[in-house]
Amino acid sequence: MRVSEGRSPQLVFSSTATSGLQRSPMRWRIVGRGQDGPMPPSDPEPRVRRAPIPDDAVVVVRGDDLDPDTAKGQAEAFRRRFPAWHRWGLSAFYARSDAEIDDLASDQLERFAVLVVLPIGRLLDAGFEVLPTFRTPHVTIAFQGDLTEWLSRLENLGTDRRPNPYHEPEPE
Repeated sequence: MRVSEGRSPQLVFSSTATSGLQRSPMRWRIVGRGQDGPMPPSDPEPRVRRAPIPDDAVVVVRGDDLDPDTAKGQAEAFRRRFPAWHRWGLSAFYARSDAEIDDLASDQLERFAVLVVLPIGRLLDAGFEVLPTFRTPHVTIAFQGDLTEWLSRLENLGTDRRPNPYHEPEPE
């Protein structure tokens, strides 16, 4: 698929594509070329679903150990991708039970050795927003202000860190 002048990039699910989305090891990214360099994101804000997070969702699950550098890099990338939103963002998934956490671990989060389970109520009480973004059950943990301060606040929430039984280390 090609990008026509004046049109947004098309979705391309090939790692060898020259326009659209390319799969990188950790995320999809928009690629293509404008007149002066890489094309800007097609949407100034993330897609927030109309359907709210279910009332019985009790936790948010992230696939890392909240390493400050990893979380900082993801929050910075989110803000670069959606600058008009004026928030930092971290990807996560909601779950309503241990069975749903297990499903996420085996599918969406299998590439991560550690899962971090954060109670939604604790996130909200600490001032974070938990927004239903992109496809269900994806959520964005959003916040404004000093990035380092907010990441420290997140790290100190008292999270439940669990080994991911479905994770297989990449061969060296």
